[in-house]
Amino acid sequence: MNDKRRLRLIDDGDLNLTPSIKIRTETAASILVDADRAAGPIAMTTAMNAAVRKARDAGVGLGLVRATTHTAALGYYTLMAARHGVAALALAASTPFMAYHGTRAPGVSTNPVSIAVPGGERGPVVLDMATGVVARGKLVQARKTNQPIPAGWALDRDGNPTTDPQAALIPLPLGGPKGSGLSLMIELIINDGPEVIAGHADPRFGRGRSCAGVAGRCVGVSSGAASIDVSNDGSHFA
Repeated sequence: MNDKRRLRLIDDGDLNLTPSIKIRTETAASILVDADRAAGPIAMTTAMNAAVRKARDAGVGLGLVRATTHTAALGYYTLMAARHGVAALALAASTPFMAYHGTRAPGVSTNPVSIAVPGGERGPVVLDMATGVVARGKLVQARKTNQPIPAGWALDRDGNPTTDPQAALIPLPLGGPKGSGLSLMIELIINDGPEVIAGHADPRFGRGRSCAGVAGRCVGVSSGAASIDVSNDGSHFA
């Protein structure tokens, strides 16, 4: 995410420069953070740190965030957990701009997923990927350089396949139905999870408004992001 986009979020009132971040719900193994439209990295770091602490106390930790903004690279947060001996999973959702498999219009986002595990002396192993064939930023970069894009990357505004970087607008899903199906499930988890934990639905927090994190010693599942602590010192990953 570049500075120009951050400034646009501020100008549009989407990013709150003076947020009042609150803990809405907390249990021995989970926490729900109401970020009050804070910058995504601030909200996600808060949740992941809490998830790691809870994993050490309860064996599993779930950190959920709602009402946040662009989270930036999810691998940053899972790497944080992995460096503390915690295996981590992070998910995030956004507004729809990627075509669902078999369609010609945006239906889902290139919702990303990141997984990290401790790696002993060589350090953590981290996966950070989008569910699209290519990240949206790649299309933006191709447009700036006016370099043709590979076939199968994107559709134009009319839903037709294109290699023209100026016409490419709608990314295609990674692996066809696999990428779009994974993106859809991430979307459903992200947008429903925080409200389930809170015990109610709030119309202010809609599509693309929430993310989450989890940490645990055995296994973890979460709405948004998850991290799993599978060992105390990470030695068996070496």
